[in-house]
Amino acid sequence: MLKRQRCLVVGGRRHRPREGRGAARCDADVTLVAPEVVPQLADYAREGSIEWQQRAYEEADLEGALM
Repeated sequence: MLKRQRCLVVGGRRHRPREGRGAARCDADVTLVAPEVVPQLADYAREGSIEWQQRAYEEADLEGALM
């Protein structure tokens, strides 16, 4: 169960919109780390469904996150 779990999505291209939105619908705390994302993911971030950290992935991003 993902409810209230911190979930990390790395990269904002290709199939990531389904991953990020699916976890958010499960009431997970979704953090997306990517310098650039597809427009759909940017929309999710603007509406507050996910948190987008617009930068490159760092190993420390894994701390406390489900993948």
